[in-house]
Formats: sequence, structure tokens, C-alpha cells
Amino acid sequence: MDKLLQKYKCAPSQEGKEWAQKFWKNQEKVVEIFEQFQASRKIGQRKGKGVICAVLGACLSCAQQEAKEIPVPKLISDVEYTALKSQNEVLKSSLAFERETGKTLGIRVDKLLNENNKLVTENYKLVSETNHLKQLLERFSHLLNRIQPSAPVKQVHRLMHSADPESWNGDFWFDSDDVKKIADSEPQSISLRPLVKTETTVDDDEIRTTVRMIPWSPAELVKIQEKFSRWSGESEVEYVWQASLEGGDRVMLSEEEAGGFWGPGVFLTTTPGDHNYSITAQAAYWAGGIDPQERREPLEIIATSYSDLAVAVQKAACIQATYERDEFRKSPMLAPIDPVRLTPLIHGLPDCLKMFVANTQDRIQAARRDGDRGRRRNPNSPIPTWSEFVQ
Repeated sequence: MDKLLQKYKCAPSQEGKEWAQKFWKNQEKVVEIFEQFQASRKIGQRKGKGVICAVLGACLSCAQQEAKEIPVPKLISDVEYTALKSQNEVLKSSLAFERETGKTLGIRVDKLLNENNKLVTENYKLVSETNHLKQLLERFSHLLNRIQPSAPVKQVHRLMHSADPESWNGDFWFDSDDVKKIADSEPQSISLRPLVKTETTVDDDEIRTTVRMIPWSPAELVKIQEKFSRWSGESEVEYVWQASLEGGDRVMLSEEEAGGFWGPGVFLTTTPGDHNYSITAQAAYWAGGIDPQERREPLEIIATSYSDLAVAVQKAACIQATYERDEFRKSPMLAPIDPVRLTPLIHGLPDCLKMFVANTQDRIQAARRDGDRGRRRNPNSPIPTWSEFVQ
């Protein structure tokens, strides 16, 4: 390039080359140097071509020199290019997946926040209801402490369902009209089967009484066996419960009538004699000969509400019947309460009734320590029967 410029007598001086190395990239400086040369040498517009060539030549030489000094970029092979392209695609896919995942997580977080807000609201309501129930329980516990020891369960039931804990004065159940209504609502006793007919005749001033028993017919016995047979998988205690709850307390059978098949392993027997026994009594006599653990005797009898109390008490009476096998012939509910048999009942009762039943248990234990064995032997005994207790 320098030789070409010298040939046409427009080669730049050494000072021009040094200037070009500093300012060849600056367009304004290049224009400014042209104007300086034109002004200092009074060169006309048509005669300044040599100066322009000299300046531009110097700038071009510097550009070429700098281009030589810049390292040549490294070229990559096709294999490397393909690998880089593949990596780039993977990164794009990963980025798209992360964006989609982030979007999905954002939606789930919003849903969880909404559900959390709902749960917080529901929890606040539950806490309020729990506090309210605790207050009611404290009030009813206070009322139960004021109940007279001789108050039966039906009066406690009226207290819980009719009395206002904030205004009750402790005397509401002494209203004679209310007591009469409760007494009138009690169920009448049901006659036991088989039927017993008594005929009285007078012959020559001599009164003769004839007692005839009408036994069960074969068809009736078949129906009774179908109804009161033990189910497969039913424990011995559960079978006694089922027999009593299905009405077995009112079905009296002789030893001959009690023979036959009553389910897996069941043999309805009683103490020797010519008396009739209820199906419940005979089932309890059979179950009582088995170890309590083997017959799966429960540690608690569940009663979640007052409506379950009558059934729970009847179950407790049946368990007592398995221990007192020779004490009754008809219904376990007619037996005086053994305070020990109240323990499973207390364990399964709601808190509002546990205290009442526990107080009854303590009174019975105190009476038995004094030698009282129940109303069978002492009509004035404070020990109630199971039937009296549940009423």
C-alpha cells in the first residue's frame, strides 16, 4: 500500500502515519484533518485530491495492520457443531419444562393457599364450637353434681334434654304432672310364653285350682330356632346379647323344647329341674361355662348417646347373667345390679353420664358392704335391678 501511494506521490509522512494509528477509526477526526490541511496550505477544492489520498491511505494501512494482528477465529467441526446444537435443544426443552412446571406450581400454590384459608376458617369455627361445648359440659357437670343420689336415669335424661343450665334451679322434676306423664309413658309388662292358664272350680264347697301350660307348637319352635340361632362368627357374649335384644327374655322353653340345633356349638341347657327358662337364661348358662377371654367378653360397652343407654345396660345385664348362671330364670334385667358389672358400662359411656353411673356403683358397693343382697331378699334395698336402673 505504501509503494502504491508513493507511485502517485501521495504517500503519508511519518507524522501522518502516527496520527492515523491513533484516529483512523474516528470519522470526525479524519474530516477535521482534511479541513486543517486545506486551510493551512490554501488548497482548492479541486486540488486537494493528493491530501485526501494520503490521509485515506494512511488510515487504510493502519486498518490492514490491525486486521493482521487480530487472531483468526477458531473454526469448529461439524461434529462439534452438531453436539452444540443438540445441547442447545436440550437447554431449550429444559427451559420450557421449567417454565411450565413453574406455572403449574404457581397454580397449585394458589389452590393450596385458598384451601389453607378455608381450613383456617373452619378451624376457627370448630374451636368456637368446642369452646361452646366445653362450657355446656361444665354446666351439665355442675347440674349432675346437684342431682340427688336417688334420682333415676329417666330424670337425668329429662334434665339433659329439657333443662336450661343457665336458669335451672334444681327442682324442676318435682312437678307432679310431669312425673305422672313419665310414669304413664312407661311400657306395660308383656306376658311370657308359653301361656299358662289357671282354672278355678268350686265343688261341694271345695275350691279346686287347675293350672295348665300350653306348650309351643312344632311350627312355632321352628320359627324360634330360626330367630334365636347363633350366627357364624358370632362370639358367645354376642350371642347372649342377640338373644336378649331379639326378645329372648320373654320366650320360655322347657328342657325338651330347648333341644335341637341353635347354631355352631350352642347347647341350651340349664340346671336340672322341670322349670321353664327363657332363651336368654339358657344362652347365658351355656356361655357362662366358657372362659371370659374365650367368649370375648368386652372391657367396655359403648353408648355414644342417651338413646344407646338402654341397649348398653341390657348388654351389661347379660354379661352379669353369664356369671350368675343359677340366679334367674327369665330376664337378666330383673337381677339386682352387681356393681362390678357397671365398670365396662362406665368405660363406654359419654362423660355426661359417667359420673351418675359411677355414683350409682358406689352406692351399691356401700350397700353390699353392709350385707344388703338386693330387693329379692329386702324390698327396701337401695340396690336397684337393671330394669329399674334403666328406667
